[in-house]
Amino acid sequence: MLKLIEKLFVERGRDFLKRDLDKHVRYLANTIFGKFDYDRNLFDAAVETCRRDVDSGVEELHKVLENAISQFHEKERQKAQRLAATGVDMSDRGNGVIEVGSETGNGSYRVNLLKHTCECQQFKRISYAGLFCKHYVAAREAFGDTYPIDVGTSEETPVFRMPPPVSDAESDDGCFTYGSQRLPKRELTGNPLIPPPVFHVLEGGEPELVIYALRQAESLLLIGDSGVGKSKLIQFLAHETNTPLMQPCGHSEVTVESVLGCYTAQSGTTIWQDGVIPKAMQNGWWLLLEEVNAIDPSVLKVLNELLDTRQVTITVSGKPRVVRAQPGFRMICTTNPPDNPIYRGIEPMSFEMLDRFDTVVYLDYLSPGTEAGVVRDRSGCEDEGAIGKMVEFANSVRSGMRKGEIFATVTTRGLISWAKKAKVFGIKPAAEAAILRKMDSVSRTKALDLLGAYFK
Repeated sequence: MLKLIEKLFVERGRDFLKRDLDKHVRYLANTIFGKFDYDRNLFDAAVETCRRDVDSGVEELHKVLENAISQFHEKERQKAQRLAATGVDMSDRGNGVIEVGSETGNGSYRVNLLKHTCECQQFKRISYAGLFCKHYVAAREAFGDTYPIDVGTSEETPVFRMPPPVSDAESDDGCFTYGSQRLPKRELTGNPLIPPPVFHVLEGGEPELVIYALRQAESLLLIGDSGVGKSKLIQFLAHETNTPLMQPCGHSEVTVESVLGCYTAQSGTTIWQDGVIPKAMQNGWWLLLEEVNAIDPSVLKVLNELLDTRQVTITVSGKPRVVRAQPGFRMICTTNPPDNPIYRGIEPMSFEMLDRFDTVVYLDYLSPGTEAGVVRDRSGCEDEGAIGKMVEFANSVRSGMRKGEIFATVTTRGLISWAKKAKVFGIKPAAEAAILRKMDSVSRTKALDLLGAYFK
């Protein structure tokens, strides 16, 4: 099997790396092989070779990571042996499909030995690099004689595979399209949980990665400063695809009772009422939890089970009930950067928790040119020179925020409000009302100095 992996790494890797090189390289270095031994200097050198010649660069990457690939495979083989030792059920369903029971006894996973796939979340992460999970390895060792490996059929293996092509049936009218990605629209039902129209500007490649994760039913974590549009992006996509979105108001209101459910009084008796997680799972809706690293630790335990298995266990009157996610369900979380001094009191998310998300996306503010255009169009202010300086001022405040010098920021929404008022009251009085009075005294003083530098 290891020879198969190595062969596919080289054959398919070059196609994989031709697009979004930096993004995929970061994923390889940090998520897939971050725990294993390889020479990072040689890895970086191979990446630079990829920029000049993809074919040669992929071969260099393979040589650098060969030992890490072996270590990863050995680790999964040991896991597979422990899995088999527990006596889990493994049954041949025909056509290469092996059903492998989970270690916990809750459900099973279907492994396809002909297509080299597994349904589990771990496989979704590591298949990205041409590796196989413990369920696949256990099934291969048990049924390898029935379904022998044919290295020549590597075209069927999902190694370094880019997002699947959109079928002809998915027309532009039936999908929301951005860049290379399409997200199928749902039938318009009039569900009140479908967000109203949201103004949001898509820019760069990160929204493509978000759309890809939503299409592939991957758990998604968005990281970014206040005002970059993390929640707005999800609301925008939910509206564009007619998708009901459940969004608890704030982390202080996210408790185990609110997410799983609790007893409530009704007509003189008490009944059980499901919380937002089982409701969203059973209906196939999207669930958005904001500031996930600031919510109660007891809720994180619930999220761990959900992220690992796409199911949660609810115990009512001593009787456990397993709720499994319907195909349309998506789990989306947001958080602010924990290393930014402005977010005082926020604990960094553990790697164990981070690793449970299939996709992690960092969102930033709009580029200056795009942001200036948005401010001009949304405010009706035609003074492009003034708007350009407003955006420069905003980026200076944001830079001060990231350095810990200013404990505030300027959002695009704040810039639009400033530009609207500037048409009536002038630049500085409008800045006071729209931006400066929202800051503490120290931050306001520093922001005033910056304002004076741009508007003398």
